[in-house]
Amino acid sequence: MKKNETLKWLYERGRCVLFPLLVFVGCNAFLSIVSVWFALISKQVIDTATGQAEGSLKVSFAVLIGCLLLQLMIQIVLNLLDVNIAGKLEIKIKNRLFHSLLNKQYLQTENYHTGELMNRLNSDVRVVVNGIITIVPAVVSMLVKICSSFAVLYLLAPALAICILALGPIVFIAGRVYSKKIKQMHKDCQQSDGVTRSYMQEILQNILAVKAFGTEQASSEQAMIYQLDNFRLKKKRAYFSLLANVCLFLIFTAGYYVTLGWGAYRLSIGMLTYGTLTAMLQLVSQLQAPFKNLSSLMSSGFATLASAERIMELEDLPEEKNIMCDIAPSEFEQLSIENLSFSYPGVSIYQNASISLKKGEFLAIAGQSGIGKSTLLKLLLAVLEPQQGKIYIYHTNRKVEVSKKTRPFFAYVPQGNMILSGTIRDNLRFYRDYISDSDIERCAEIAQMKSYLQELPNGLDTVLKEGGEGLSEGQIQRIAIARALLSDAPVLLLDEATSALDEATEYAVLKQIRALTNKTCIIVSHKNAALRICDKILSVENETLTLKEGKE
Repeated sequence: MKKNETLKWLYERGRCVLFPLLVFVGCNAFLSIVSVWFALISKQVIDTATGQAEGSLKVSFAVLIGCLLLQLMIQIVLNLLDVNIAGKLEIKIKNRLFHSLLNKQYLQTENYHTGELMNRLNSDVRVVVNGIITIVPAVVSMLVKICSSFAVLYLLAPALAICILALGPIVFIAGRVYSKKIKQMHKDCQQSDGVTRSYMQEILQNILAVKAFGTEQASSEQAMIYQLDNFRLKKKRAYFSLLANVCLFLIFTAGYYVTLGWGAYRLSIGMLTYGTLTAMLQLVSQLQAPFKNLSSLMSSGFATLASAERIMELEDLPEEKNIMCDIAPSEFEQLSIENLSFSYPGVSIYQNASISLKKGEFLAIAGQSGIGKSTLLKLLLAVLEPQQGKIYIYHTNRKVEVSKKTRPFFAYVPQGNMILSGTIRDNLRFYRDYISDSDIERCAEIAQMKSYLQELPNGLDTVLKEGGEGLSEGQIQRIAIARALLSDAPVLLLDEATSALDEATEYAVLKQIRALTNKTCIIVSHKNAALRICDKILSVENETLTLKEGKE
């Protein structure tokens, strides 16, 4: 990825806090000038105290105290600005990336583990935010401090100032060598962080299986392997940065002691005052400080570029098709799959498959596991795109290809059910605040939820743990079915949605859904209750779709 593109991206993301960031930069620059001024005031105080300069010691000391208070006030303002800018910028970048991921093609995001995505959403975003609010102000402050310190030092001791300045090219060349390695090291560390986070997340999500198979020790040992590898990479990066810091420290410490020796000699022969020597040492220290921090600043800079590129990689993933839809869900009349071909990498699923389903019909999809039943539902939802053929929604003489815009036509109950932490009522509403309590009760009754809701102390307001922990799988499935019914979509997609229900409850749920006159239903199931309730049975065999009449 080109460096210019990354810098442009950083500017675009940082533009939302441009004004406060400019104030932040200005305050940093002013603080650098004040610190140089402090060196001159110190000179005046010492020279006045030793009688080598005229003036009032009280006035000089008062100015010195005033300068200290001014630095303190500026530092307080900088801290307040830092908190506000960082908070706003993190929200902006993180929310934009999160929203972007929700609109990317499903198969593209599936290539990344959720732990890795979370690592980029959190760790990489923080690195970028810290980089934006640290590097630009630090660079400006460094330049101001170097220029002002050099100018004053040049006035006090021209030859010494030029000698100190000669160290600049050495530092620049070393920085170029350093930058080539540190950026890749940061990327390796972030990738290793993602692997470690992903592994631990998976183990914690499947802790029941770990306990059932007695693999607690093996799981911990594998986690330790990932962590040690991550630690090794971080140590390598830290040692490299430390080496650069030590080299810079030696160079500039030598410069400081050369200044001290030269100044002491000049002082001994009466060509320098105590105040001037003090000021020179302070100015040399202030010249040293930016260069001493240069390696960490460069490390932060290249880490920011590397993390920005990792975020840009996600933002550049192809987005879902967004085809215009001029048919309302209430106008749905027919669903048609026409000459559809689809395959995963290296695995063909469908070849020239075609079927149609009219409004009000119930269709059961049967077949062996792994032959594409759930895939068909994802194609209907347009989260997967066929390589050939089309899927259309019809209304009289109009048709529209399925896309992101046609998802309101479908209510989907996935195999995993997707229950969120929160109350049962929140899960049923699923961010749709317009749904009334009476609608919730009606759909809960259709999904046969009433029997177990009455046993819960808080009913619909019972707070669920992560993944619905505390409820049975059958109870969770009924929540997911009721949530789908509340969407009021004309087509209901049930992917093994009743697999955990006993036959009587399953048949009761499906019969209640069947009684809804405005529903078309596609059910993936191996159970007799689903087959009995459907008008048609769709068999998936040899990469084709075959329709048969249902049993009822």
